[in-house]
Amino acid sequence: MTVPKLANMEKIREVTSNKSLKANEMVEILCKMISADVHLFLNDMAKLATADRVRAMEALELYTRAHVIDEIEMVEKLVTHGIMQSNTGLIREACRVIANTASADLNYDNIVVRLLELSEHDGTVIRWAAATALVSLASHHPIQRRRLEEVFESILAREEKSSIRKIYLRLKKE
Repeated sequence: MTVPKLANMEKIREVTSNKSLKANEMVEILCKMISADVHLFLNDMAKLATADRVRAMEALELYTRAHVIDEIEMVEKLVTHGIMQSNTGLIREACRVIANTASADLNYDNIVVRLLELSEHDGTVIRWAAATALVSLASHHPIQRRRLEEVFESILAREEKSSIRKIYLRLKKE
């Protein structure tokens, strides 16, 4: 399948519904669509159904690992919406995008409140993703770090999974 020149909802849906593509191939194609037109992709992503939005968020996570996005306010809206949903895949990928974009200068108060709620989630993957996002935010923003250090201590006291505990402990080493 060739990579569409412009990202739009129909083309995103075409990629995400293509049963001949593996999940990682879908994400790579969507990531190339982001590269072609970030603004259009982000606009269309907000209008997608949840299942398509999960794959699009995965592509956005991959893209934000290597690229800085100028439309960070739009990304903030998408990830804020993503972490408020009940779909664990969408929450996980939104948390990963937050971690990747944590150095941006935004108002993270609402995001932090929800991430703290997710730190108590029953699912290990969600707690791990929330921890990664929280620690990234804290490490990039000294004010957030001071506010969160005490909260992280209480999370460490209750968290049983060593893999998640290690994420919070990384911040202490910095």
